[in-house]
Amino acid sequence: MYKEFHMDNRYDVAVLGAGPGGYETAIRCAQYGLKTALIEKDKLGGTCLNRGCIPTKALLHGAELYQQAKEAAKYGVNVGSVTYDYAKIAAHKDKVVSKLVGGVGAMEKANGVDVINGFGKLVDKNTIDVEGQKITADKIILAMGSTPSCPPIPGIDGKNVVNSDVVLSMTELPESFVIIGGGVIGNFLQRSCVRNRGHHADISSQRGAAGVLLDNGSGHAVHQSQQQADDQRDDCQHNDRLTGGFPAGICS
Repeated sequence: MYKEFHMDNRYDVAVLGAGPGGYETAIRCAQYGLKTALIEKDKLGGTCLNRGCIPTKALLHGAELYQQAKEAAKYGVNVGSVTYDYAKIAAHKDKVVSKLVGGVGAMEKANGVDVINGFGKLVDKNTIDVEGQKITADKIILAMGSTPSCPPIPGIDGKNVVNSDVVLSMTELPESFVIIGGGVIGNFLQRSCVRNRGHHADISSQRGAAGVLLDNGSGHAVHQSQQQADDQRDDCQHNDRLTGGFPAGICS
């Protein structure tokens, strides 16, 4: 998938970061006939595909199937005792992500984009250093994305506090936790755990459960998903402010 370095590393366009913004931009540039490089230190797809919307939705789908199976008898479908294996749910999530990452790579190749694997640093307006190798381009597009944020509150550096990246790599869930952040990732993680029942997930966000989704359409969708989570478990709570002193938490 990844390009080896050659003597001629001159491009019309170089895109730094292969998330949804970066890899789509690289494809469009190549379609316009521009020699294009896409530079990424990790897997193609960025946060959304690898550590955000896609994996959390895959986990949620597993939780929804579990919930539906538990309620199947009232529709006349007898399935006996219903249990879930979170390690297998997580493995399915990884398989989904891996398949989609491969699909992004195939699209880049099909459109003639050179994908360069390595940590890129902007040297000047026309140069990117990729682990000691220089990539030059007439135009450079920065699409580095984001990382999980942890607020400066007492206890945030505790051994039981992790970020959403760590949670998505787990094969076993804790019995209860607090989710700090009511955006897409925090909301889907909460709903996944609540629907499994037996797990208690509080969600805390200073901007409310809609998090960064503030427009009318998206905000309504998140409000609706929050209500669905509340309906699934009575002790699911939403707090406006968290001041510290929690035993286990997730920064999303």
